[in-house]
Order: sequence, then C-alpha cells, then structure tokens
Amino acid sequence: MRNAVSREAGTNGRCRFLTVDAYREARGFYEKNGFVIAELPNEETNANSMTIPMFYDLRRVDYPKSLP
Repeated sequence: MRNAVSREAGTNGRCRFLTVDAYREARGFYEKNGFVIAELPNEETNANSMTIPMFYDLRRVDYPKSLP
C-alpha cells in the first residue's frame, strides 16, 4: 500500500510527506518502513509524551518507468 500511495502522490507532486505521531512502542515498526523522527525528542519536554513525530518522504521511492 505504501508504494501505491507513494507512486500516486509523489509522481503527481501533490503530496511530499506522510506524517504520523507514532506511539513510542511502535517506533521500530515505522523506522522499519522508512519513517524517520521529525525532531529529536527533548528529554525535558517530551519525556512524558506518548508519541514521537515521524515522517516519510514520498520522493525517496524509486518509481518504475511505466505504471501498470
């Protein structure tokens, strides 16, 4: 699904990033799927936060020359 969304949104230039507020327990899942932390958590202000802001750059995907 991610590739389908990336292909459609990235090639048409309508969307650049997917963003999520990932639960800390799910951080590994998002990193495994190409998401990166949008900002490093500040220990003082974000230590109690349940989520981490993350993003995925849709233009990082290699698109095939012809789409089916």
